[in-house]
Amino acid sequence: MAAARGRVEARSLLPPELAELDSRLSELLAGAGPGLDGAVEASLEAYRLVGRAVEEGLGGVRGPLVVMFSGGKDSLVALDLAHRALGPGRYVAAYIEIPGNTHEENIRYAYRVASLYGLEPGRGFLHLRSVRHSFYELVERWGWPGPRRRWCMTTFKTQVVNRHLPGRVTATGVKAGDSGWRRSWARAGVLGRIPGWKTIFFKPIISWTTGMVMEYIRERRLPLNPLYETLGGSANCVYCPYNASPHYYRRLQALYPHWWRRLLEAEARVAGGKPFYQGRGRRLGFEDIAARARPLEAPAASCPVGGCAAGEVGV
Repeated sequence: MAAARGRVEARSLLPPELAELDSRLSELLAGAGPGLDGAVEASLEAYRLVGRAVEEGLGGVRGPLVVMFSGGKDSLVALDLAHRALGPGRYVAAYIEIPGNTHEENIRYAYRVASLYGLEPGRGFLHLRSVRHSFYELVERWGWPGPRRRWCMTTFKTQVVNRHLPGRVTATGVKAGDSGWRRSWARAGVLGRIPGWKTIFFKPIISWTTGMVMEYIRERRLPLNPLYETLGGSANCVYCPYNASPHYYRRLQALYPHWWRRLLEAEARVAGGKPFYQGRGRRLGFEDIAARARPLEAPAASCPVGGCAAGEVGV
């Protein structure tokens, strides 16, 4: 409830002009036509409205619009929609690497996608990262991050975004149906500020379902991150306190042994012990989690037919 109240209050932090635009965007997305086609048209129009507002400097925002691209399926859809709605030169994509904790294949994939959209590194495509800290250096110093102590978000995302993108409108692939925490974002509107962040968040696919996202990727023949085929996700954060999937860690152990060794070495050095809290003082380590999975069981998400192998964007 506290998180939800915080998101609702975030709407009041918007300048009046943007609060009015937020109301219009909320009505637009809530009134989308049935199925994927209706959702796509509403999201494209939302991008057009926000794009014009950014270019006009409405509410004092700086341009151009920034699309946050993590290498995941939701941010891929958000990027493709931005390109369709706005076209080249009217947006930039920003990718945030977590030093020491981002899978190298995810970084390569992010650059491949940027190239497909004609986004030049350093101009249309911004590769951002903390230059002061490495993830496992801080794990050893501060202990494992957790749902109630997400220092990783603050250090490697909030601070990086605030340094490089202050005053900007940042489009994200957040979907309300993914979790209770993300549903609270929907209550804050389509545009909104979050205390501690110096950007205004824009959520163009907040009302989409995962099924819609995957259908869109298939229809547009978008190149899904190959790590979905092996791990079931983008692995922009190889270790995440929210991911305790036995199948994920079993596949990481089998397919990417250099990452598995890195996790075990960090676990051995962390004074706080094992990374996953299971209640009643019980904690599980990486070996404990992986042992719960059958060898090489299929990942939770897989590449859609015509997606991974397509290698092209239907722009």
